[in-house]
Amino acid sequence: MKGISVIVVEAADDAERKRVEYVLEKWRRNASRLRGIVIRFEGSPEAFLKELSQKLTTGSVRVFKAFEEEVEVEREKRTAHFVIERGREEAEKLLSFLLAKMGASLREMRRFDDFSESEYGLYTRKGGVVIRITLRSGEKEEKERTDVHVHVEGASEAPADVLKSLEKDLSFFGARCKE
Repeated sequence: MKGISVIVVEAADDAERKRVEYVLEKWRRNASRLRGIVIRFEGSPEAFLKELSQKLTTGSVRVFKAFEEEVEVEREKRTAHFVIERGREEAEKLLSFLLAKMGASLREMRRFDDFSESEYGLYTRKGGVVIRITLRSGEKEEKERTDVHVHVEGASEAPADVLKSLEKDLSFFGARCKE
């Protein structure tokens, strides 16, 4: 008997469901949708199966034993540091604009006295990424300076591409990469 894996995908929205459909279509030689109703049952299913068979006129009921398998997909991580010669609020607005231009959506933002943290989600042609940004105000004598720490995590080449694009856009506004 060849190995069969039952893979449960819970798509967050319609766009994500369509991306899953695309991958499924690409892998149609090895993967297909299950027909019928897939039921997750914990415990011994004998009584359930007996009652279920009494309700069906025709139809096939097949039972598979399944064990959840933890699958770790390796994710790429990229980090960059920039300096923006503007106050933190201006830098925040600039980054928000640039990320919105790329199609990113804000997931979470926290502001504190001397720094802020934000998290964005973005889907690119090369995969989805999570972008985490920390902004720190410059020293008291350098109020119009913001240190920017960008961490991008995602599949395959997407983090490098997103970081490269962000770096290009930021350089247009006078930001410089900090080693």
